[in-house]
Amino acid sequence: MKDRLVSMQFMVGNTKVIPKGIPSRGLVSPADLEKRKTPTGIGCQIIQNVEKINISEFVHELVSSGYQLVDAFQEERNHAEGGRTYNIVRFTFVLNEHATPSDEFLKIYQAMMSVLEEMAGNSFWKVRAFRNPFFMEGTEVEGEHAISIDLAERVPRFSGDGQLIKVWQKDAENNRIGDSPVPLSPNGAIHFQNDQIMVVAN
Repeated sequence: MKDRLVSMQFMVGNTKVIPKGIPSRGLVSPADLEKRKTPTGIGCQIIQNVEKINISEFVHELVSSGYQLVDAFQEERNHAEGGRTYNIVRFTFVLNEHATPSDEFLKIYQAMMSVLEEMAGNSFWKVRAFRNPFFMEGTEVEGEHAISIDLAERVPRFSGDGQLIKVWQKDAENNRIGDSPVPLSPNGAIHFQNDQIMVVAN
């Protein structure tokens, strides 16, 4: 059975790299987050922390597999310690047969898909993912699950002027290899195939 819901949550420290137009929920404190918590049941981590992962194909594969984007928002959060803030951008997909996006969201659907494709294609990300029971109005729906994908530690692929970032390859002794720098390469890619999320190493 397909998982009913898939969410992609990006953690971004610099608001300048967040594309324009994403609905904002403003600043959320740790106390507010605690109040907002919903039951998660007994889930499992399906992808361990893997760094510098290409996610550019994942969104297209998810849509092709029968999922629809139904919500997108950004918000600023406070760390529990130190008072520092970070930014969350979350996109939620639901199986087509269960998708009920609001009329308001449908008006910005195409724009939010473009924003997500931009965030996915312009950087590599550290990825981890969990598979949890699915809850509706606080009640667990038997046999249904939700996937939560966390994306952090952004590695940009392009410079501020839009040029592809290139680096020198180096050997074990830190000596340069080759005649010129080459584009950054990821450690692997996340895919959605046969109704499963997986990371394929390079």
